[in-house]
Amino acid sequence: MKYLDLTICLFLLFHHSIAQNGTMSAESLELSEKIQLGSGFLNQDIFEINTKPGLNPFRVRTNGTTRLRIFENGGMTLLGNWSNPQPGELRINGYTGIRVNDPLSPLHVSGGGRFSDEINNGEIILSPNTGGLIFGPSISMDNLNGNRTLLVGAGTAFVDFGILQLSNSDGQVTAQITGEDITGSHEAGILELKSGGTTKIRLDANYNNSGIARTTTDELEIRGGSDLSEYFDLDEKGVKPGMLVSIDPTYEGRLRLSTKSYDRQVAGVVSGANDIHTGILMGQEGTIADGSYPVALAGRVYLLANSEGGSISPGDLLTTSSTPGYAMKAKSLRKAQGAIVGKSMTTLNEDSELVLVLVNLQ
Repeated sequence: MKYLDLTICLFLLFHHSIAQNGTMSAESLELSEKIQLGSGFLNQDIFEINTKPGLNPFRVRTNGTTRLRIFENGGMTLLGNWSNPQPGELRINGYTGIRVNDPLSPLHVSGGGRFSDEINNGEIILSPNTGGLIFGPSISMDNLNGNRTLLVGAGTAFVDFGILQLSNSDGQVTAQITGEDITGSHEAGILELKSGGTTKIRLDANYNNSGIARTTTDELEIRGGSDLSEYFDLDEKGVKPGMLVSIDPTYEGRLRLSTKSYDRQVAGVVSGANDIHTGILMGQEGTIADGSYPVALAGRVYLLANSEGGSISPGDLLTTSSTPGYAMKAKSLRKAQGAIVGKSMTTLNEDSELVLVLVNLQ
């Protein structure tokens, strides 16, 4: 049907009125199968309505590109020639703006938004700048009770750093990460874990602008080791965990293997023998208080020992022996003063060179 004929037929079917501005309104229109209005070369511009089953009910095309199409299953596409969307699905090709004149991304929203979870009744809230003087633009999530459990703030002109907060089911903040100190006293990342509104663990990457990181907590439990060690450098080759080491008088801050009995320069035990690991390891990089070997100064470690001073039983005091790096029982308490490395907690067996010792230099 030519477009002129179609126009005449439509005019006859309408109970119509024409306003002074040239627009036309109608009370009813009966369609048998399809209406298609087109213009341009090869119908580059089309307005199409279909009522026949199996056809998509609505399409708009300009300059040869489909701008809007509604499918029979209720799916819809904008600015694209996609086919077969899911029922009720909306596919958009290009940038979409909500309250935005010139969108800069596939979805650009001005003024915030709210997304609800119909299954769990939770919500995601996008706030442009309702987080007060601290949070600024933010993303927050509420649980099914309406309590906020997650907040990400971008900061404001007053507090210009990011904030991440996690809360419990009652909405009480239990964890907080800030890009710097909340008071603005220094620029460093801070992690705080809270209980009852009180900070219980605080990790500060630049404590009081000292350039030193600090961890503050009420109680520290270590589950992976059992001794307190410091890093030291050792000159000798063949050093291994469980060996006794003494102060090296020829090199400041260094240690060496103990090589004589009742050595009052004994300093500790190389940590890590028999798979008992260091619990706390200290040292300061780039200074004399650094090194390659962890030396236990307190706690429980396994120690290489021999029977040079006699059999070793639990409770015996241990000192250095004439065998490099090995301990023995201190038979002479007079000689052992200042040379005691600790107290044995096990018996020295014939088939083993290791005893468990409670390090206590004296």
